[in-house]
Amino acid sequence: MKDCYYTYIVTNRHRGLCAVGVTRDLVNRPLKLGKDNGPASAWDEKMSRLVWYEKHDTLDAALEREERIANLRRDWVFYLVERENPAWRDLAQRGVRETHTHFNAAIGGGARAH
Repeated sequence: MKDCYYTYIVTNRHRGLCAVGVTRDLVNRPLKLGKDNGPASAWDEKMSRLVWYEKHDTLDAALEREERIANLRRDWVFYLVERENPAWRDLAQRGVRETHTHFNAAIGGGARAH
């Protein structure tokens, strides 16, 4: 079986604070945020809504995409999510489909925090 990796975006609410990450286990990874008792767990616990993801064949590709998204301006991250999930529904609750989202090369720049 071929390995696959996912770049994903989680949020606390519609058009709220967004976090981007990489995982091999798309279904369980967002649910693990905030499960530890570390100092950031209160912040992370609210970041549980999986609103966007993209499948990659290699870890390097997934990490590169994560870096690109992390450097986008906030409104461009919103555009990226809303292109495929306009209602900002929790994709983990709806069941994750094996799809590959296409990157819009016109998007770029901005700060890491969204």
